[in-house]
Amino acid sequence: VPPPENNRTSPPANTTTPPVPELCEGASELPVLDHSTRSDDNFTPEDGLYLVCVHPDEVRCTDTPSDAELKEQVELLGLGDSCEGPRYFAPYLRSAEFCGPVTRLEAGCCYVLNIGFNYCVGGRPFTIDGEARLARVTRRDGWGEPMDLPVSHLPEELRREIAASWGEAGTHEHASVASFSRFLMDLLSLGAPRDLVEATTKAIHDEIQHAFACFSIGSAYAGYAIGPDEISMDDSMDHAGDPAAILRATILEGCIGETLAAAQAEWCAPKAAFAPVRDALLTISADEGDHAMLAWRFVAWMLEKHPELEEVARETFLGAFEHEEPVFATGRSPREHLALSHGHVTPALADRIRRHAFHHTVIPCAHALFESRGLTQNITFPSPRA
Repeated sequence: VPPPENNRTSPPANTTTPPVPELCEGASELPVLDHSTRSDDNFTPEDGLYLVCVHPDEVRCTDTPSDAELKEQVELLGLGDSCEGPRYFAPYLRSAEFCGPVTRLEAGCCYVLNIGFNYCVGGRPFTIDGEARLARVTRRDGWGEPMDLPVSHLPEELRREIAASWGEAGTHEHASVASFSRFLMDLLSLGAPRDLVEATTKAIHDEIQHAFACFSIGSAYAGYAIGPDEISMDDSMDHAGDPAAILRATILEGCIGETLAAAQAEWCAPKAAFAPVRDALLTISADEGDHAMLAWRFVAWMLEKHPELEEVARETFLGAFEHEEPVFATGRSPREHLALSHGHVTPALADRIRRHAFHHTVIPCAHALFESRGLTQNITFPSPRA
């Protein structure tokens, strides 16, 4: 089993696969992925067949695209490698099979492709200029320990998917170490009280342990030791001395990101069938909840010290708003139930869990924050969608 590439399960990029005409049957009825997808609030990604369209000027529209060109087709959508807000999805090519081009009209060069989705947010992201910095998953020792988990009975494709999922979760926890380390320096630069500094140093240790647990579990499913490669720190302190930028980042990464991560881990934990997986999720849920509380406490302190930043806080919360989708509105397949027993949720289900937590935890906490601080006005979030 080769190591996950760029934290995602995707096929090699150096071969050419013949087209599969059957995929084109009913192509006009398939959901479309194009440049407008990112701003479509009604789009909830599900793995499967899509009509992937980009402008013909951006891609060589050919009857025999290579795997690399098909991957480029997906990357050109502009949905790829940045994380913005609590809901962000990144499509990837699940299979090199394709059909097309379906059209060469000005509407776009379109192929029928088998697309999967990953979400970038897991815990507290390490963001720079709105983009998440993550290490790559690689074969390495030192970031995990042997675990005895029942993986031999799993279909190989699902086992690899679960391994990649836990490996990617490990990179997010690993990035959280960098995020909290930067936050610690921000606190010192702002003259923050001792209790916030102490809680942040504990959070750094927590995130190291979370990464260790995730990589340990991921290694058990991969069949070899995995861990994080290097992570770029370039420009990571460009915001130093800017209270508004620090406040904005803490709301997105802490009040929202950590709150949603805690909710997802709490929801998943009782569904995990094996003690090491369940224990890891319970620990992550409890710790991320503490980290979220740290962020809310910091924001309260900042708004007391800098009341002029009230509108920055309000706009940041409102800018992260997403309409709620019912968590249990869609049934889960036997495969999804099996994956859940190993601590893995599909991106679409994770999205619904996080939207639910945003509405039932983040929004009430934001209202309570503004009300308790006696700020000039509370936050008015959009009405629920009919």
